[in-house]
Amino acid sequence: MTSLGLVLIALTLRREKWVLRVGVGLGLPCLALNLLALWQAPGPVLDLLGHALLAAFYGFTAAVFLKHILFSHSMRVERATLYESACVYLLLGLFWGTLFSFIEHLSPGSFHLDLALTDRHLDWSDFLYHSFVTLTTLGYGDLVPVAPMARSLTLLEAVVGVFYVTALVARLVSIYRPADAERERRRCEHDHG
Repeated sequence: MTSLGLVLIALTLRREKWVLRVGVGLGLPCLALNLLALWQAPGPVLDLLGHALLAAFYGFTAAVFLKHILFSHSMRVERATLYESACVYLLLGLFWGTLFSFIEHLSPGSFHLDLALTDRHLDWSDFLYHSFVTLTTLGYGDLVPVAPMARSLTLLEAVVGVFYVTALVARLVSIYRPADAERERRRCEHDHG
């Protein structure tokens, strides 16, 4: 599933050649490591490299989309802008989840999972869960960062999540035009009725 996501995300980076080159340069090794993992365990060094490259890919893609949203010269809120906004939020969650997984692989025990809930080892889905719980500032507390680096990055993710929503709403409100909304409403009525 991650492999398909990598390919789809890379296809959306076609706007500028340098962006596509960097995206493919980060995405292809991730894809290769994902495919390698289907046949054999990649080992600790390749596993760390895979996590680092995947986090870089997600972070780069989110930054490209965010730059387009915040600094676009368009004076209208278009569907593409809303889709990109949602994608950035999801990519931020994937970025941080991958980064947390990287930290746990680099320094085992950086995160603590409540043993009353389970007696298994942490995996990527746990870090993805922790990431989105942190990004949305929900904070259940069943997976807790205990190492200083893990705690700092968890705190930083919560701040990024709040600032992202604030900056996004401010940007969308600043380019919103009531005439565009009225035209869109009429078009929808015409399409549906």
